[in-house]
Amino acid sequence: MGKAKWVCANCGMYSSRKCNVKRHLQNLHDGSGVIVSLMDYLVGRRSGFYPPSAPPTYVKKDASETVFDILRQELPKVVLKEAVSHLIDRRVWQTAWRAVTIPTVCLSKSVSSFLYAREHHWL
Repeated sequence: MGKAKWVCANCGMYSSRKCNVKRHLQNLHDGSGVIVSLMDYLVGRRSGFYPPSAPPTYVKKDASETVFDILRQELPKVVLKEAVSHLIDRRVWQTAWRAVTIPTVCLSKSVSSFLYAREHHWL
């Protein structure tokens, strides 16, 4: 990233490109906010015109949390999601399969019953 030139006056997000700060305003502040140059922001912060910047939301809050802690939290969610997805897929396929096979099975049973009865001279 290049040198910071533009700053979001709402939260202190900075970028070397003004378009990045404009996109930030649209995405995070619903388009309301002011884009100022870095120098204006620093002077305004020093004089109390702009509020102090909030800590970034992407910074991990708990430094002691490990990959295994995250895995332990997320694994049950993934397993449950896959189980429900599999169950739904299975029910959809069973319903579709029944719609195709029930008439065929009934027809084949009636034909086989007819042939069995004919073979044994019941008809």
